[in-house]
Amino acid sequence: MEADPKPLLIEYKPNHSALAFHNSDRRVKAICGPMGSGKSTMAIMEIALAATEAKVPLRILVLRESYRQLKDSTKATWNEWLGPCSLWVEQDKCFRFSLPNKWGEVLTHEAHFRHARRVEEASNLLSTEYAIIWLEEPVPAFQMSEGIMGAGLPEGMFNLALGRQRQKGATRFHILLTFNPPSRHHWIYKRFFKPTAEDLAVMDFELFRSPPKENTANLPKGYYEILEKQWDEDLVRRFVLGEVVTIYPGKPVFTQFHDTMHFKSDLKPIPGLPFVLMLDFGLTPCCIFSQVKATGQLRCYQELQMFESGATELGEAIRHVMHNDFDGFNIGRIWGDPAGAARAQTDKTTPFGILFKILGVPVMPGDQDIYTRLEAVRARAKTIIDHEPGILIDRDACSSLMEGLLGAYRYPGQAGEYGASPLKNNFSHLADALQYGCSREFDVLSGTRMNEKPEPKRPRFNPLSDSRATHRGSWMVH
Repeated sequence: MEADPKPLLIEYKPNHSALAFHNSDRRVKAICGPMGSGKSTMAIMEIALAATEAKVPLRILVLRESYRQLKDSTKATWNEWLGPCSLWVEQDKCFRFSLPNKWGEVLTHEAHFRHARRVEEASNLLSTEYAIIWLEEPVPAFQMSEGIMGAGLPEGMFNLALGRQRQKGATRFHILLTFNPPSRHHWIYKRFFKPTAEDLAVMDFELFRSPPKENTANLPKGYYEILEKQWDEDLVRRFVLGEVVTIYPGKPVFTQFHDTMHFKSDLKPIPGLPFVLMLDFGLTPCCIFSQVKATGQLRCYQELQMFESGATELGEAIRHVMHNDFDGFNIGRIWGDPAGAARAQTDKTTPFGILFKILGVPVMPGDQDIYTRLEAVRARAKTIIDHEPGILIDRDACSSLMEGLLGAYRYPGQAGEYGASPLKNNFSHLADALQYGCSREFDVLSGTRMNEKPEPKRPRFNPLSDSRATHRGSWMVH
């Protein structure tokens, strides 16, 4: 069944940054901008423009972290612009859309909507040859509908995409990337922001930046003003002003973590080993999905950061992640903020109790003392086990935790005068969750697992140096 090729009038008035984006013929075109800057619209219209220049039906891949994000955001934007000429095929998860090319021939193209969080998932999707591949939100992005900070897409997916653009008969080949400003530790920053424009041109790459509030005329009244009132300074700088937030006031809490040592791409869970979840509560609850090997190595695979949410939303999100990303694995232990045991004044429920009902595993409190918690994490970072660090973190799926541990989680102050407690910022929640887990999962002083009994030390007697109780008739008397 084909889409209905009825005459379609698309009234698209691109902003100045969009014009530069469309006029470029680079193979890889990346557009970075704040929320509401029209990045998704630009990508969709770029696809439509490519269709008008095509002599054969095109195959397009739209790739994002989760299908929920594709459905709630990307698919909805597609329908706003190309809905009248598109037909959604649910079993194939694709849009078939018909547009006339500049020679007057109506062609029906396919845009496959796929989700993947890991490289091995994307490798299956990229077995098909495409003309255009669109990576939507490869940088962790705030999802308004879910109240969740996404994990983004790993660098390996981009590398795979570079080798899968060879559809026969196609005349234009593009990889499109649309994202909010990255951190300086993210692979997008290293691939697109650190190189000069001349270096990017050599690779046939180009980066475009949308100025802040450029798209205000196409947004609801007061869109940015509301966000500026509700969010803290870092969120406003990144998602409203479109800044690459790389400078943080104060002093880093942890200096034991190193980019090339403690962080690894595409870290895989160990089959048969139960998961250890580490939680923080409040209005910005979060979870770290991890495992602890018998040797004592902590392996963190994925982060979940939510905003303006409660324990019920957190529990449902955790269950969703375990089912979709870690199917076949069980939850062994859950550590959390001790405040989660406090009862609500209205119905006497507790976050611990709510999560137990949803997940079926009791939540145990982490240590209350901040200094004990911090030392637990530091001890894990300094530990070496079988030539590997005592804590290993997936750099792609735990990007916010990574940024926090590498310096964004900080003590307040300046000029040598710093506060005793870390700042509460966008990175403190995941850092706190890690502390609650490490403070109970491991013994801070010895660096061993709390639930593993150490082998008893057997005393050794040295007759030349050790004292021995004497009694009448002992050889020591003589």
